[in-house]
Amino acid sequence: MMRYIYLFLWSSTLLANSVSLQSLSQESCLYAFNEDGVFMVASFNDGKAYRVHRGQIDEIKQRAQTLSGIELDTMDISLHCGAYGSSLVFNLVSADQGICVWSGFNGNSLVFKDIGILGQGQKGLCDGMKPGSLIFIYENEMSIEEVREGLSGLSFESPIQEIRRLSKRIFKVVLKSSEAYKVLALKEKFESEGIHNLKTIEGEQIYHPVGDYQILEWP
Repeated sequence: MMRYIYLFLWSSTLLANSVSLQSLSQESCLYAFNEDGVFMVASFNDGKAYRVHRGQIDEIKQRAQTLSGIELDTMDISLHCGAYGSSLVFNLVSADQGICVWSGFNGNSLVFKDIGILGQGQKGLCDGMKPGSLIFIYENEMSIEEVREGLSGLSFESPIQEIRRLSKRIFKVVLKSSEAYKVLALKEKFESEGIHNLKTIEGEQIYHPVGDYQILEWP
């Protein structure tokens, strides 16, 4: 009960200071920028209130670049809010692909929830594909041995760490950690090999909770 009283007092303080409050998801989240460009959120479904400074945004971008090895140029930031609570979602774009980061708060720290890989040109709210894996779908039933044999004669150095059977025709190919963020390029390479009985290759999609979102214009 106390956390909801705190959130109410937090939003009342903003109103008293003439900060223009916006709402999302039937007022499950209230948010605003103050005069100093600090982003403030009251998220009632998870009972949290937090502030985000520009420096924390830059830290998210830098960490995404370090993890992926991709030089990221531009960035869209969205507030996502629903029955589960709230997230800040970052769509970070390079020349030929992007990175999607879903983040939340732990104390005063903005922390990663998920990081996904995006294709070229995607804007706004994002989900992305899991780094480090591809889903191989075959025309007919295959054993792991047959799949492994079909992938043994690649014209490029194999990036595969492990093959896991998901069903009679569907297999998850786990990539070496050094290749984890190269799934889009490797998908094209595998497809060009003419692998026997292979129907299609897909990225392993990340799915997030349903909710409403707003793209933020950071001061």
